[in-house]
Amino acid sequence: MRRGCSASHITLECALQTHPNITIIGEEVVAKKLSFKNVTDYVVDVICKRAELGYNYGVILIPEVQQLIVELNEILSHDSVDEDGQWKKKLTDQSLKVFDFLPVMT
Repeated sequence: MRRGCSASHITLECALQTHPNITIIGEEVVAKKLSFKNVTDYVVDVICKRAELGYNYGVILIPEVQQLIVELNEILSHDSVDEDGQWKKKLTDQSLKVFDFLPVMT
């Protein structure tokens, strides 16, 4: 990321260019003291309302997931993923919360 650019600035610029249905800005989430569950409930509500109108598609910009992906890529490029989950200690607190919230793939 270039100096002076934050994920929120990039997300806002992307939103201005692409007009997504939902844009989630980290500073707004923090200011409103929203949990990840609050945010996902909001996303689900928007999806359900759009589906009622027959809009079974959409675009959502979520920068927090991007940070998790960056951290996972860094870990995977240097380390192996151990069965007991010690690799998770290398995630930031925010990314770990996002990761732990995601459903388990079976």
